[in-house]
Amino acid sequence: MKESAILFIKLVGCCLLILPTIGISYENIICDKFSVIAKITGRSITFILDTDLPDNTNVTVSISRNYAQKNNLETYSEDYYHSNKTVGQLRFINIINIDDDQWCQLLAKKQSMMARGSMPFVIEKINDDISVSIVFHINQENPIFDKLNKNVTGKMINEKNTIRAIKTEKNIYLPLAVKYDFEKFKKAIAIEPTKQSNTNPNQSAKPAKNQPKHKYSSTYTDENGTGITVGGQVACFSKVNLEDMEKFVVAKDKSSFDSYVNLKKCMILKGGDKVTVMEYPGLFGGFTKFAYHGVMLWTRRDGIAFE
Repeated sequence: MKESAILFIKLVGCCLLILPTIGISYENIICDKFSVIAKITGRSITFILDTDLPDNTNVTVSISRNYAQKNNLETYSEDYYHSNKTVGQLRFINIINIDDDQWCQLLAKKQSMMARGSMPFVIEKINDDISVSIVFHINQENPIFDKLNKNVTGKMINEKNTIRAIKTEKNIYLPLAVKYDFEKFKKAIAIEPTKQSNTNPNQSAKPAKNQPKHKYSSTYTDENGTGITVGGQVACFSKVNLEDMEKFVVAKDKSSFDSYVNLKKCMILKGGDKVTVMEYPGLFGGFTKFAYHGVMLWTRRDGIAFE
């Protein structure tokens, strides 16, 4: 063998471990089953996921109850539980407590928030069933699924669809253990008044020792700051829902985006409303948590103009 050929082999051999995985093709992932098995135990729901997808598959779990609004044909829902999990975590028994008082308070928050945002509604009926749903979505961390899960095949997949996602759902009869009374639960979520400071009102406020100035605010952040909503930006009642909305935008999934708005999980902000900023984003962006008329919402950094 020529010396140049030997040198080439040695160079290739020494570099094999650090070459990038560009162009690697993976075997198809087969999904022939994807179903949730759930049952009621007292006021708790016990469930597992029966699937042949890999353990590191990302899924989203929701436990919710539907309700109907007066003079509205749409069906809406409010979550008891919403979380991102892996298939491996759901192969074992998961137990979620059904707290109807908390659910009613969340619904009252939404109802109150919509009224303040000029979108009031009246609850006409609350469903007696609870829905347990699990979604295999398109934003998978593992590259073996490929973009939009196009590497997934099997009986559970419609290969004609560009976006290959799967949803399994089970409805279980479990009526509310409490009667929903908007006025009652609205009082339970009322925000407490801000405590008055004992400092002299004529004395200039001083920041706490070693308290840095917030990078997006002209004031110190030893107390919550204020901001102004930016019109056209998305805000959601939970951080998880906001993350979902970002995934819908990336996937150009307009139907899911519109569904979250119609289900009152998220809203499009009106500009110019003054809000209290509860959690600031990081230096390079991120999420902002803010209070609007006592209701907590999440938005991207661009959704709030910091004062």
